[in-house]
Amino acid sequence: MSQYKVFIDTACVNCKANSILGSRVYEYLERNDHHIEKSVKDADVIIINTCGFNAFHQNMSENLIKDYCSAKKPGSKLISIGCLNKIDQEVITSIYPDTILISELNELDEIFASQVPFANLTGAALTDERIDQIYISKNRYYDWTDSICLSIGKFLYLAAHFHPGMQLKIKQVLDEAYKKNKFFVEISQGCLSQCSYCVIKRAKGQLRSRPIDHILQDIKRLYDPGKNLCLVAEDCGCYGLDKKTNLFTLMDRVKQIYPDLGVDLCYLNPLWVEKYFNEYIELFKNHKINSVNLSIQSGSDKIIQAMNRKYSVDTVRSFIDEIRTVSPQTLIWTHIIIGFPTETFLDFLKTLNILSAYDISYKFYYDEKKGTPSARLSPKVPRHIKAIWNVLYRLKEIQIYIVRFFSMLFGRVRS
Repeated sequence: MSQYKVFIDTACVNCKANSILGSRVYEYLERNDHHIEKSVKDADVIIINTCGFNAFHQNMSENLIKDYCSAKKPGSKLISIGCLNKIDQEVITSIYPDTILISELNELDEIFASQVPFANLTGAALTDERIDQIYISKNRYYDWTDSICLSIGKFLYLAAHFHPGMQLKIKQVLDEAYKKNKFFVEISQGCLSQCSYCVIKRAKGQLRSRPIDHILQDIKRLYDPGKNLCLVAEDCGCYGLDKKTNLFTLMDRVKQIYPDLGVDLCYLNPLWVEKYFNEYIELFKNHKINSVNLSIQSGSDKIIQAMNRKYSVDTVRSFIDEIRTVSPQTLIWTHIIIGFPTETFLDFLKTLNILSAYDISYKFYYDEKKGTPSARLSPKVPRHIKAIWNVLYRLKEIQIYIVRFFSMLFGRVRS
């Protein structure tokens, strides 16, 4: 069997599913005795793990393709994997027409003539150490407002040494931002929702849950008592509904074997909370949930409906209040979309208002994607308005962090 020198890089390390995809390819290459190169100039094959979630991440993918096409040695192959292949492959081939587009990872067998076929590798997991191996460019693409917030977080962590509880919460935030002290196991791909703005459904399709036994095998392989387990899915809430099981059953099986293991639910669509409110409260009460991404996307019910997401702001607020009571150690975070079509300044103010319910939030500008229902909505929010709202959003976040810090500080002094 031929051995290849392979260079691999990932466009979006902040996407856990994307990183697990890169990790699976890395393991496949290792099992087949190919050499992983650190320099693109020495590689026979270059693999780029792309992302097409929005314009920002698509640009990351495009820039990697351009850079590596220019730097690669003559005759080397360039392979594209990841979401952008299915979302808009013409973007890739317009940059480099000879790009080999891989839709399913078992197609790698045809290129590498492997002794260990990809189908034999049932794992879908990732360690935080592996991230450095699959993410060569090391630029996490934070904008200046992200960098300011992270710097403030680091300062507050150092300043909170006298308050173990506060320092632990800040550490949870930093661990989430930098993907540290965790190991990641994918539980499913695809989802059951039809969000009006989403193109990831185009790439991932309908729900495909992994068998619980395969998930437990990955946990056993990577288990580290000093780290938290992050369950990775487009939507953890719909796990198992295609296999006559559910997230609650999976969590019970994990707890039976690893009773002290902290668990991250990396994405939980609030529609499941609306549907199974009491069951989720019991889940947080009886399990060690380190963090949950309860992605509300907007603080306006009008915008949430326009996004075709099936929940209300009041339900999400009530659920967060309950979590604070039954599981105060849980880090609760969210995704926010700025500038969704038809969004007004009043809608945006409602989003600013909901931020105080969360410990941390990640924001994205709305980007119009061809073929999505939201692309037909109007009026659009101009780019310069989104930029202004972004600054206001960050100022609100900073205010929240500082107020919490001093509230806990004076509370500590008074006690």
